[in-house]
Amino acid sequence: MKKFKISVLIIAVLLMGLFNTHSDAAISNSKTSGQQTISDGIYIIRSKINNKYVLDVNGASIYNGANVQLYEYTDVPQKKYKVTYLGDGTYSIIATHSNKAIDVKDASKSKGANVQQWEWNETDAQRWIIKDVGNGYYSIISKCNGLYVDVLDAKAQNYQNIQMCDGNGLDAQKFKFEKIGENPSTPTGPSVPVGTQSVEDGKYIIRSAINSNYVLDVANASTANGANIQLYQYNGTAAQQFNIQYLGDGLYKILASHSNKSIDVKDASKNIGANVQQCEQNKEDAQKWIIQKNNDGTYSIISKCNGLYVDVHNAVAANGTNIQMCNSNGLNAQKFKLEKVKDNNPEEPVGKKTIEDGQYAIKSALNSNYALDVANKSTANGANVQLYKYNGSKNQQFNVSYLGNGYYKIIAVHSNKSIDVKDASQVKGANVQQYQSNNSKEQQWIITDNKDGTYSIISRCNGLYVDVYNASVANGTNIQMCDGNGLNAQKFKFEKVETTINIDTAKYPGYKERIEKLMKEHPSWNFQLLYTGLKFSDAVSGEFSVRKRNLVPTSYSGEWIAGTELYDTGWYAASEKAIAYYMDPRNFIDETNIFQFQDVNEYISDICTLDSIKSNVNGSFLEDYATDINTACKNTNVNPYYIIARLFQENGRNPSNGTAKMNGGDGKYYYNPFNIGATGDSTSEVYNNALATAKSKGWDTMVKALEGGIYFCKDNWLENYQNTLYQNRFDI
Repeated sequence: MKKFKISVLIIAVLLMGLFNTHSDAAISNSKTSGQQTISDGIYIIRSKINNKYVLDVNGASIYNGANVQLYEYTDVPQKKYKVTYLGDGTYSIIATHSNKAIDVKDASKSKGANVQQWEWNETDAQRWIIKDVGNGYYSIISKCNGLYVDVLDAKAQNYQNIQMCDGNGLDAQKFKFEKIGENPSTPTGPSVPVGTQSVEDGKYIIRSAINSNYVLDVANASTANGANIQLYQYNGTAAQQFNIQYLGDGLYKILASHSNKSIDVKDASKNIGANVQQCEQNKEDAQKWIIQKNNDGTYSIISKCNGLYVDVHNAVAANGTNIQMCNSNGLNAQKFKLEKVKDNNPEEPVGKKTIEDGQYAIKSALNSNYALDVANKSTANGANVQLYKYNGSKNQQFNVSYLGNGYYKIIAVHSNKSIDVKDASQVKGANVQQYQSNNSKEQQWIITDNKDGTYSIISRCNGLYVDVYNASVANGTNIQMCDGNGLNAQKFKFEKVETTINIDTAKYPGYKERIEKLMKEHPSWNFQLLYTGLKFSDAVSGEFSVRKRNLVPTSYSGEWIAGTELYDTGWYAASEKAIAYYMDPRNFIDETNIFQFQDVNEYISDICTLDSIKSNVNGSFLEDYATDINTACKNTNVNPYYIIARLFQENGRNPSNGTAKMNGGDGKYYYNPFNIGATGDSTSEVYNNALATAKSKGWDTMVKALEGGIYFCKDNWLENYQNTLYQNRFDI
């Protein structure tokens, strides 16, 4: 579950029924049509710019989202495509190495939209018109947007991106479909050689013959099935060590030391470029290996399932270089040095129960004003633990629980993730981070009593002590693991944090129990009280005194309305009783309605992501402006989901008319999607005032109007005690 910062007020709540919203307008898109121009089959798709260059899936990736690019032709599956006529004037184009469809990313209608591969889903983003443009060449047009497949900048070179663009008749949009056969069978790969017992069982570092400083590594020290095998500079962690065990018949299994999972050919693929991963042990041929000794003292590693060799992609010794399967070539990219490791893990330390379970601030004995802190309030796996001046925030508070065997778990309150030794490292200087709880030894701790009011924290996985780097008392000082030395850099005070709300229950009945119930259910939520100094009755009376300030639909009646006079193009005024109900926070302190009290005057990077913003605006009038909204909100430190919700509230998702786009009568269009200045008692008055505001501010593009509107919200509301939806609604 995503975590939110919530500010709870004393007199407030969002009157959801009082907002005037517009119904969504139906939107229809004209569909591009085509005809059958080529027969079904397997094709190489060559660029007219230079026929040596063809459409290619980057890195022979088999994953959704892998990029389509231009690359010089070699006889590999990622440069071949199964083209099938679908009967409606369009084709599917399927990469033979991955069986995934060529696809317009996010079904975007924008020029410059990217082209990728994706699981076949029958959408228009994967349906293509192949248009004959003469002389043996064709243009490829997307059904979803009418745009043409285009070589970026018309440059024929390796890695040149493929994008969507308006048709222009240039060679960058012309391709030759070179047929190579009718539905060939899946390649079977080379024959598998016969192996022998070539190395003794044990734990090994597998170093590349390209550069022995680089070794096989499980990406991000992941313990998950499917985690990628890559090349990475040696750092001594367990994610770079492998247990090699002889199975007989010339075959080995190779287990990642940190996860006890097998090195595996993904999907038992027989394709050149097949990926190498770790996976749960299963006795399949994809997890059986020949380790072949070479004449130069190196070893090659060959899969039983396909006869292909473990290979460093492009023979590049660099962090993150992918490991794949390839035909034997005798080069150093397929040769490895096996360095045996002595398993010298320290004897596990044993602890006992020393403190009670509870929520604590863990303060340094160097200076008790500084405490352990998860950097930047991050909720991500791998977020760093550091020293920082104590401010009472949830990323500086930890739930400490005794496990019953001499060990504790320590959970960051804001993220509900465990304090963890990165990569279960045995090395002095190993980093301390937060990570999803998994009950591993690197997340179990001894808390030992130093008998001076302080405690030391010792890892079960390595016997090392939590330590403040260089004993430096400063914001951002790193927390590491080190040998015990008895110094204050390894001593901490566990200061219990009050987990109840402090409020005068005589003056403010009904708040404490409701808030504390939510605090118990959601310990990562941060509650703050704002005392306005106003009487509740005075605030309600003030709202009621301006009748057109609080409106309800004409479908309301009885005690909900104050007369039948119409306001703001057809709404009744809300009654004082109705206003009082919605202004009373006690009616809305629950899991659903509490979010109207969320502080929206903050851009939280772990939660506010461009992909999520795109998902929220997909299919709406804002679809092409996700990046602009994200950039403006990040620059102003505003929650983009609040901005999007406000824009939909004002316009609906797809307005057919209104203030979002207005003809200025001067040959230009103006935009006012926030309805700033759009007031009046008639539709024409509201429209004219909105247009006048847009003209005065120069909002003659949607981007200008969005940026200007977000800055307006920031300056006029969010920085003026209206930083929650509730405070936006009621003038307290």
